[in-house]
Amino acid sequence: QERSARIAQEVAEVTAALAALEAERDATRSGLEELENLKAYLRIEQVRFPNLKVEYDITAEDFMLPCLSVQPLVENAIKHGICKKKGGGPVTVASRDDGKAYIITITDDGVGFDPSAIPNDERQHIGIENVRKRLQSMVKGSMKIETAPGKGTTVTITIPKG
Repeated sequence: QERSARIAQEVAEVTAALAALEAERDATRSGLEELENLKAYLRIEQVRFPNLKVEYDITAEDFMLPCLSVQPLVENAIKHGICKKKGGGPVTVASRDDGKAYIITITDDGVGFDPSAIPNDERQHIGIENVRKRLQSMVKGSMKIETAPGKGTTVTITIPKG
C-alpha cells in the first residue's frame, strides 16, 4: 500500500509538471529544469518497465532549450529501442559544454533502425520533427540521429553559444 501511495504521488507530480510544460510549449527552460522534468517522467517509465536502466552524465546544465525537447527523444529510445530488444538495456542522457556549444546526447543500445527504410510519412515522425523545428527556431539548435539495425541509436542536440 505504501508503494501504491508513493507511485500515486509521483504520477500526480509528473502530471502537474507536464501540464505546466504544456501551458508553456513555446517557452524555453534551463538544462537543469529540463533534466528535473525528464527525471520525473523516467520515474514513471521505471515503474512500467522495472528493468529499464537510466544513466546520466551531466556536466552542463546552464543553457536554455525549448520545453519538452529531451523527453520525447528519451521516450523514443525506450519505446522503439530498448523495449524492442530482448533483455532491454540502458538509456544514457548526457550533456557537456564543448566551448562553442552545448551538446546533449540521448543514447540507447536498443535495436536501432535503418534510416533509409523509414517511410516518408510525416505523421509517423511528428514528434521528432517538432523537436527539430523548435530547437532551430527557438535556440538556433540542431539535432542529428545516428543509428543502424542492431547497433542502437544516438540523438545529438547541439545548441550554439551566444
